[in-house]
Amino acid sequence: MKKNNWLLIFALFSSCFACTKTYEGVPFEEMNPKPWEDPGISQINKEKPRASFVPYVSKEQAMTDDLWSSPFVYSLNGTWKFHLAQNPDERPFWFFKDDYRIKDWDNIEVPSNWELQGYDYPIYTNVTYPHAKTPPLIQKNYNPVGSYKRIFRIPAGWENKEVFLHIGAASSFVNVWLNEQHVGYSEDSKTPAEFNITPYLKSRNNQLAIEIFRWCDGSYLEDQDFFRLSGITRDTYLLAREKQNIRDFRVNAGLDSAYTNGTFGLNVELANYSPEPAALTIEAELFDGENKVKSFSQTIDLSDTSKVVAVAEEVVPDVKKWSAEAPNLYQMLITLKNADGAVLEVIRQDVGFRSVEIRNSQLMVNSVPIYVKGVDMHEHHETTGHVVSEETMIQDIRLMKTHNINTVRTSHYPQPEMWYKLCNLYGLYLIDEANIESHGMG
Repeated sequence: MKKNNWLLIFALFSSCFACTKTYEGVPFEEMNPKPWEDPGISQINKEKPRASFVPYVSKEQAMTDDLWSSPFVYSLNGTWKFHLAQNPDERPFWFFKDDYRIKDWDNIEVPSNWELQGYDYPIYTNVTYPHAKTPPLIQKNYNPVGSYKRIFRIPAGWENKEVFLHIGAASSFVNVWLNEQHVGYSEDSKTPAEFNITPYLKSRNNQLAIEIFRWCDGSYLEDQDFFRLSGITRDTYLLAREKQNIRDFRVNAGLDSAYTNGTFGLNVELANYSPEPAALTIEAELFDGENKVKSFSQTIDLSDTSKVVAVAEEVVPDVKKWSAEAPNLYQMLITLKNADGAVLEVIRQDVGFRSVEIRNSQLMVNSVPIYVKGVDMHEHHETTGHVVSEETMIQDIRLMKTHNINTVRTSHYPQPEMWYKLCNLYGLYLIDEANIESHGMG
């Protein structure tokens, strides 16, 4: 079979089976072929993707937009126990067992690249794969395996909540156990993975184990021109949710045909983890600074496990338009209340009203012709590798704006969520790319 034909089939299989939910009755250790060499498996027990947000307990807290201030978030960043093996056969296979001896293991910081923490070495390559080209298999002799382990206790007040593990990004996959139980598996080095760990939690100490291979079958689709580095590379934390919560939402903020008024649409997906139905109220408010521009409210009887609700479809008169030159942003708060009127959670989202069109081969933003002055970027720092701080992102944006750059292309994968928020805030047009590149296949 021609290489390009094989690659097409590989990609189609990955797409078709991306939503596989569970593999009941087959212990993970006995699966054959292994998930990391099976194009039909890209995840096991992973939560569906959703918009990037965390809940807060009040509107005042949500307005601060500080992830770490939310009592629904518990950081797992910091020091973990760590072991690196040169290949899968040499890895500590049973390390996820509670009584496995890790006293002599080293410490490593999360997030980080292990190659920049004294283990293994970075590899720079462009077209050529950094491993043998035997798809979907990965070479056996050299494929380093990082084993991570730490203990945590869930915070007080989380006992009756749904608890999720959020791993912002890890290369090339994450394999997760909690208290000796296999939780799930996820490929894709540049997108978040979330797992519902509620069934596996204990009231006191919980042992979390994460296994990462440097390469897997998904690495054949991640052949970008940059330094190849491994590890847990973005924020890792626990996220608590109420039994009834906002699982996802979508905002559509455009302009009318006269490019004067804003068009605002909001859809919300509600989740119910309780067997009992619930009467819930969604309140949405749109602010321009301290001034409330619009408010919406809807009451829903949630008897299903999930339901998508259209909360608003409104016009905002004389809206302040968003562009790279004038990045006007409104602040939206979504509040979820129970039948007694008590606040369950509050979510904040910045909203920019704009239109993007191609008219007579001319790119138009808000009906104004624009000239794209753009740059490419990688998620890379000179000393921390693929771990990039908010301060570094702001420094990059200021450098771009100083040199009259108005557009950035995320070559060649999604950036951390913070990058998109900062582009909204400072005014940069953004060309987003999926984490798919396969030059090495020819």
